[in-house]
This record gives sequence, structure tokens and C-alpha cells, in this order.
Amino acid sequence: MADQLVRLHLKEPDLLVVGVLCTETARAARELHRCLPTSAAFFAEALAAGFGIAGLLGDNARINLQLTCDGPLKGLFVDADAQGRTRGYVRNPSVNFLDSAPSAALGRDGALSVLRDLQNGEIYRGAIGLEHLELSRDLERYYRESDQLETLVRVEVTAAAEEPLGRVAALFVQRMPSAEEAAVERVRAALADQPLEAAGPRGPARAFDLTQPVARLFSGDWELHAEYPLVYDCGCSAERVLRAVTAMGRPEIEDMLVREGRAVATCAFCNKTYEVSADELRRLLAKLGAGPAQ
Repeated sequence: MADQLVRLHLKEPDLLVVGVLCTETARAARELHRCLPTSAAFFAEALAAGFGIAGLLGDNARINLQLTCDGPLKGLFVDADAQGRTRGYVRNPSVNFLDSAPSAALGRDGALSVLRDLQNGEIYRGAIGLEHLELSRDLERYYRESDQLETLVRVEVTAAAEEPLGRVAALFVQRMPSAEEAAVERVRAALADQPLEAAGPRGPARAFDLTQPVARLFSGDWELHAEYPLVYDCGCSAERVLRAVTAMGRPEIEDMLVREGRAVATCAFCNKTYEVSADELRRLLAKLGAGPAQ
């Protein structure tokens, strides 16, 4: 069951349908950030949602999904693109509620924001307050209030035996301009009592399976717009760290050299630590036009 995203266009009644399976990606993110089960589940939901938002946009789009809250989780951030790459972090990875409702991790108040970079100079940002304290429902409200687009959002994290992240899946159904206003509501009613887990005899084996209960509701043709693998890719490297240190400027580098004798940076997206030695700092100073510090 490889991690994958599929986007279909149902020509009649003009709906975009995106199916996401990202179990292995969510597990990899959990290990990188050392998340306890409750934090891992919220992070997994956000990763699946980020893939779905980017998948609806297609092309070279990139999105940022940010959630802030006054509960123990404190918030999270996900960066995803329409080529199947994601990265992110949870502000408090050590949350685990054994008895109380998981939603208690969010507290009572918060906000959800989405930034969409279409890579053509167009950047859009929208934000709403958390009302339902449930990512799927609050994302639906985001689309309705911020974009005026009726969109069904289903994000599910199901356990399997001793594995809390047994399957991580998402389904997005968005009404296009020529579709009947009731089209998405028809899908919502049909799937109301049907979990995404029921998309196959043993659960969905492919992202494509998630889209088929929607396709079967309508008799029109459909077209496959996109199908691609999904992966957690933070993109950090020693070269990027050197560029970031260089961008700090000569006074800051000289101060680090005098005070610490090195620079240390930790990637927020994978927790990998990089060290820039004193010799490397001196070489950076030389490139900036300064002689080696004494």
C-alpha cells in the first residue's frame, strides 16, 4: 500500500475528487519528531489534509497549512506541494491523552490558516477561527467562507492492532463552477455513514479506491488528472545551513565565532542538527570581505 495521491475530474456533474493515502509518510514524520500518539494523530491528519489541498490546486502549487490553538498541542505546521512532497512539525510532540477525547489537545480556541502559492506570482492566504475543533469540518468551513467553494473534506486516521497510525487517508470533493449546487451535498449524504476505511474489502489499497464511491454516484465520464507518490522531504542540507549563516551577516558571524567558536542549527522539519566549525565560519567571513577573526 504505497503512499499516493489521485485526482479525478468527474465531468458530470463537474467535480474534482482527490484521494490521499499517506500512512508511511505520517509514520516517518512521527519518528522524525518523536511524536506520542495524540500528537502523531493530529500531525497525520494535517499531513493528509496538506496533500489534499495541494492536490486540488495541481500544477506547481505549494501550500502552507497552519493550526494554532490554546490546548496542549499548541499548534502545527505543514508545507506540501502538488508534486507529492511534504514537511512539517508539531509544536508539542509529547501530547498523549489515554482517557479524554483527543480534541482536548486543541483546547477551546484557535485558528486555521492556509497559504497557497501557485508559483506564477499569485499567493493567496486565508484564515478562520477554529469552530468545530475538528480539522475536516473546519477545513470545509474554510473553503466555504474564504473561497466560496463548496468542498467535502474527509480526513481519517485509523488504528490497526498495536499501530495507532494503521491507515492515514483523505478525500476531497470540490464543486467546479458549472456543477449543480447540490452535487457536493449529495456526496456528503451518500458517504455520511461510510468511513474511508470501507473503500475496499480490506480498506483502500490505493488512493484511487478512495475516489470510487464518489464516481459511482454519478453516471458521467471521469478523467484522471494526476497520480503521483507521496513522500516526507524536509529538504535540509549542510549547504542550506551555510547559506543561512552567511545571510546573517558579518557582525553576527563574528559574534558567534568569538562567543561559541561554532554555529549550530537544527532543522525544524526533521530535527537533524548541523554544526558549522570555526574554520568554516572564518571562510564565510573571508567570502564576505572580512579577514579571519582573531
